[in-house]
Amino acid sequence: MVKDTFNISQQVQLEEINKSIDKNMNEFMTYFLYFQTSWMKNAYSSFKDLEKYLILVYLVNKTFVTYNRHFYNVTFDQFYSNHEIILEKISIKEIVDALGMSKETARRKINELSKDGVILRNSKKIIINQKAFVYQRPDNLLDNFSALTQLVTKNLNSKHNVNRFSVKDISRVIRANFTHYWNTVLDYQLKYIRTFLPVLKSYDSTLIYALCISNHNYNLRNKRDNTKIIDRFNYPDFVTAKDTSKGINSTTISDLSEIPRATVIRKLKYMTANKILKKVDNLYSITGSGQEYDKILKIYDKNQTKVRELLRLIINLLNQ
Repeated sequence: MVKDTFNISQQVQLEEINKSIDKNMNEFMTYFLYFQTSWMKNAYSSFKDLEKYLILVYLVNKTFVTYNRHFYNVTFDQFYSNHEIILEKISIKEIVDALGMSKETARRKINELSKDGVILRNSKKIIINQKAFVYQRPDNLLDNFSALTQLVTKNLNSKHNVNRFSVKDISRVIRANFTHYWNTVLDYQLKYIRTFLPVLKSYDSTLIYALCISNHNYNLRNKRDNTKIIDRFNYPDFVTAKDTSKGINSTTISDLSEIPRATVIRKLKYMTANKILKKVDNLYSITGSGQEYDKILKIYDKNQTKVRELLRLIINLLNQ
């Protein structure tokens, strides 16, 4: 009993997470933006359709919820060695409410996933086919999240016994407790990306905006440090074009996101018209203004609070 009380008292508090991040905000933002942008890039490239990918992730995460409800832990390797997963009954309305899609869109995307052989529909049941795991398996993303987590642990008090963890250690622990830990991450991710929909109007626009933010962050660090950034992320994949010091053009955004250039131009036109992005010499940057831009900033602030709580939960899980 004494040991249990002691363990509870050793839990990392949100205030400590905030202090750790604030000590090295610039580096934290680089890691955070890289993880988020990479997640969205991977999501789009899987099907060339973010909505289909998000539906698949939602279905996978529902499986994790069921496992956790029955205290059933599945490792990373065990989960992705499954031939198929039979889900509990899931309604279209449930997907609509979770992802902010119309009923028509959700129904159409599910039909497309079924036609692609990614999911199978048997009466009211949905079966996730093994083919789905090729699209959804998060190897690099898990490692990127582990790096973000490890960055935060470095500045925590040694009494918590978590700042000894390397990135590989954290990745290994998450993989060993995959369905439990990754459920927490996916739950955050699905809510995070949806929060921008009321302002940006589409998931494609969210990816485009994320690339502009990543470019902005990269350039700020270069200007501040007066040197090129070399880090574990191979960050130059966001700044491969010569125009990136003042923003990125529609062609670069299309190349990086894999979203067709015509679609990119249409989304950029909306964002510049609403002063979410600024366009100068065909280069787009996030130095926006106006009501819609202010809404983005408020959404960002709320999400930062949520990501810090997510990291607190994960770090405390690591120390169990």
